[in-house]
Amino acid sequence: MHSQRGRTLLASSGLLFSASLALQIVANELFRRDCITAKAPDIPNRASLSQCLTDHPGVVGMGFAASLGSLASIGLAAGAGWEFGASPAHANSRRRRVLRAIGSTLLGLGVGGYASVRIGLTAGWECANIECHERQREADLVARNAGALLAASGGGLLTAAARGGRVKVQPMRLASGAGINLTVRLP
Repeated sequence: MHSQRGRTLLASSGLLFSASLALQIVANELFRRDCITAKAPDIPNRASLSQCLTDHPGVVGMGFAASLGSLASIGLAAGAGWEFGASPAHANSRRRRVLRAIGSTLLGLGVGGYASVRIGLTAGWECANIECHERQREADLVARNAGALLAASGGGLLTAAARGGRVKVQPMRLASGAGINLTVRLP
C-alpha cells in the first residue's frame, strides 16, 4: 500500500517537475525574444528589462507558475519518501543513517547551488553585450532546476529516513502566537 502511494507521488513529482521545466523554457524564450533580442542594437540594462517585463505579464506569470510547480514537486518527492520509508525494507538503522547522510548532502547542495548562482547573477547583473544576457538566463534556468532536483531528491531521502523513526507533530504555544512543533526521534 505504502509503496504504491510512494510510486504515485514520485511519478506526480516527476511530471510536475517536467511541466515546470517546460514552462520555464517557454518563459525564458519569450523573455529572450521580446526583451533581449528585440532590442538588439541596444544593450539591455536593469531598468529596460524591468520595463519590458511589465509590458509582458504573461512571461512573469509563467515564471511564477513554474516556480510554484518546482516547489510543489519538491513536496511531492518528500511525500513519496515518506511513503517509501514506511516499507519494511527501510527498517535497518544503518540504511536510515546512509539515507540521512545522502539526503542532507543533496538537499544542502541543491539549496546552496541555487542560492549561490542566484546571488551571483544578481550581484553581477550588468552585461556588456547581448550574449552575456543570454548566458545569464541559461545559467539561471540550469541553476534553478538543478537546485530543485537536488532538493527534491534530498528531501525524499530525508523523509524516507525519518519515517521509521518516531515522528510527532503537535501544536505549540508561543508568547507571540502559535506554531507547529515537529519532533523526530531518530534511531
